[in-house]
Amino acid sequence: MLNTGDTEVFRMFGGIYNEFFGKLQEFSIEFISNLEPTVHKTFGNIDFRGNMWENANSDSQVKISIDYLFDYLRVWHDYQDTGIYDLQNEIVDSSVLKRKMGVWRIDVPRDKDNAFDRIQNNWVRIKLKHKAYHNIPEDETAEEPEDTPIADNVKVEIYDTTVYYYT
Repeated sequence: MLNTGDTEVFRMFGGIYNEFFGKLQEFSIEFISNLEPTVHKTFGNIDFRGNMWENANSDSQVKISIDYLFDYLRVWHDYQDTGIYDLQNEIVDSSVLKRKMGVWRIDVPRDKDNAFDRIQNNWVRIKLKHKAYHNIPEDETAEEPEDTPIADNVKVEIYDTTVYYYT
C-alpha cells in the first residue's frame, strides 16, 4: 500500500488497470530482438497477437473491438533510430499497422536521419506504446480537443511477438 500524503491510500496491484494515484497512465512493452546474434540483419516487420479487454477486474470482461492496440512504435540500436513513430497519424500510410486473421502487423519504419536506410544490425530494441488518453473533440465546433480516456479499466494482453528480418 502507498500513501500519497492525502487521506487516500492506494493499493498496489489492485483497482483499475493503468491507474496510479487516481490518474490513468500510458503503457508500453519494450524488448530486444536478438535471434541469431552473430548474423547482420535488415528488419522488416513486427507481428503480434493480442486483445484489449474492458472491465478487466470484473466477471463481465468485454473484449473491445478496436482498430489498433498501440499508438507509437520506436525501433533503435546504437547507430540507427526510427524515432517515435506515430501509428495513428492520419498522414501515415494506412498500411503501416494492420490486423488480419487475429495478427497485428507493423512495417518497421526507416531511420529518422536518413529516410532511405532500413534498420540494420545484429539486434534492435523495440518499444510499442499506448496512450492513456486520446484527443477527441466533444463536438465538431470545439476548437481544442479534450483528453478523453480510452475506456474504463482496460487490460491489454499480448500473446506472442515475431520480428521478421532478412540477411
